[in-house]
Amino acid sequence: DTIPFELKNNLIIVKAKINNQNEYSFILDTGAPTIVWEKVALELGLEKTNVSHVSSDGNGQEQKIEFFKSKSISTGKMIMNDMNLVSLRGMSKELSCYANGGILGGNFLMNYNLQIDFVNKRIIACTDFEKLKIPEEAIRTEAMFSMPQGQILIDDIQFLNRKDYFIMDTGFTGEFELASDLGEANLKRYEGEVILKKGLSSLSTGGRIEKEAKYIKTKLITPFDTIDNVILSMNAPRSKIGNKYLSQFETITIHYTSKEKAVYFGKKQTTPFSDLSFGFGHYYDEVENKFKIKDIYSNSGAQKAGLQVGDVILSVNNTDLSDINFEKYCISISEGKDFFMGSDNNDISLMIQRGREIMSVTLQKSPLFK
Repeated sequence: DTIPFELKNNLIIVKAKINNQNEYSFILDTGAPTIVWEKVALELGLEKTNVSHVSSDGNGQEQKIEFFKSKSISTGKMIMNDMNLVSLRGMSKELSCYANGGILGGNFLMNYNLQIDFVNKRIIACTDFEKLKIPEEAIRTEAMFSMPQGQILIDDIQFLNRKDYFIMDTGFTGEFELASDLGEANLKRYEGEVILKKGLSSLSTGGRIEKEAKYIKTKLITPFDTIDNVILSMNAPRSKIGNKYLSQFETITIHYTSKEKAVYFGKKQTTPFSDLSFGFGHYYDEVENKFKIKDIYSNSGAQKAGLQVGDVILSVNNTDLSDINFEKYCISISEGKDFFMGSDNNDISLMIQRGREIMSVTLQKSPLFK
């Protein structure tokens, strides 16, 4: 089957049905189990099981997860019957802006062979791998799949004079992250520059947490690519490769059903990464209905300009954000838009509020690592 998808904020969004009822949008996530938002489970009248356990999300936060029974879950002709769906009560509302149904995870996807076609925005799925057309230039990479979640583990990735495996995670919108234990172990041997990023974590199913992360600029050598100028976080719960990088390939083909698990990486579309940055991140505060500074890199233009985590962003390049609310924000990002119009430019003008003080700040992109 051929299943269309949308790419929003580096998330792959597909349409799916539970029990062949109403159609919802789901995040296609090779790094997670299949999840249904509790609101949807209640709308569909799904029966809750009496099984629950505690698990960790992408930020390492512990969450109590429960399960709902489903007769079937399907996207296109891909279908799995009698599947228990994870339910998360602590799920951040922001994720539901991208997908109002839940997450289509590895334990569903691993029953098929898949080709993610980023050029034509489609998933090609079949049980017979021989029917998938793999591009001639595609590079075959052996992989391991964790059970029962179906995570894809790519081994033999070289960094800082060692090798390890990374999870291929289409639900992670960034580039690369390195597990905390690997980061600390290598930091002692690494003589390069280290910078800090202080503030809030990236969004995960449990929301955001206060976080201080160490970053380095390095080179990654994978079985399918050599990537320069990688800004590698050293404080993640586990090492992973995210969609900001994966979406650079024209196609990624996953041979789930073979004993010899493999992933085929097609032609690259874009140029290597740059470490040019304004030096800050932004986020939407659901409680206060405001855009705020999420985090700041040390020695960056943002830090030198005096920006602080929690500062309210009133406008960006004369685009007024003071009347933002969750509904407007949710509609915007669900359409794949960014309130930060012009943020791809080399300079940016901000109107900032801190308490009763309002200030104007102009920043220029500059290398994070000097």
